[in-house]
Parts: sequence; C-alpha cells; structure tokens
Amino acid sequence: MSWLGRFQQGDIVPIAFTTVDNVGTAALPADSPSAIIYKGASVLTNKLIPNKDRYEITAFFFYPLFLDARFGADQYRIILNWIIGSTAYSDTKTFQVLASGHRDGQAIALAGVTFPAVSYALIHTTAGRIIKRRNPRAL
Repeated sequence: MSWLGRFQQGDIVPIAFTTVDNVGTAALPADSPSAIIYKGASVLTNKLIPNKDRYEITAFFFYPLFLDARFGADQYRIILNWIIGSTAYSDTKTFQVLASGHRDGQAIALAGVTFPAVSYALIHTTAGRIIKRRNPRAL
C-alpha cells in the first residue's frame, strides 16, 4: 500500500506503477491492469490503465486521474489488479482530496475581449472547459 498525497478538485492524481510477478521482477501482464477507485465502501469508477512506454520501460503503467466533480473532500483508495500467467496480483494506493479547488481545474489560458458596453474574460481550464466571465464597465 502506498500514499499518493493530498490533492484538491481540479488536480491530476498520477497513478503510476510497475507490474511485478511473485519474485518482484517487472513483467508484462496478459491484459491491461485495472484500477478500481473507492470512496469509502462504494465503487466510484473503474479504469483500464494503459502501458506508458512499452518499448522503453518494461511493465510501467500510467494514468492521469483528473479530480472532477465526483471527487469531493474525502479519502480515496485505488485497487490495482493485473494477471501474469495464471496468477492474479494487486496493489493498493490511497489519496486524499481536500475541501478546496474547483471541479473545472485551474485556468491555463486567459483572454480578454472588450466591447463598447462590457468586457469579458475567457478562461480555458485544465478540464477543457472555456468559461466566460463578465466585467461591466463603470459609466
């Protein structure tokens, strides 16, 4: 079991691990490993984790988990499962989401658009949304 850290809504949790056999040697599984994410006792989501760099690093898997609106302030557990040969293996990772941040993530681009009566700020977030905010001019 390993601790991934504390995050807030809008952050990305890096799920990175190497699949190993019973001797501890890195080995490729038969299929992509699965990650089951739990909030308490209930399953929040289930993901298949892709191989990060198949020809450079043996059996290294990576998935950037974006903390959207489903991830409120709480403790979360990730159960990683994979099969090598006919033997099933698993690992557990935990992380905490703090009561801060925003489900759309951080602003990565900002543009101002000005019209005669009003000006707007266009914000591009890490979640991929473009949000329009209005700033009225004083007369």
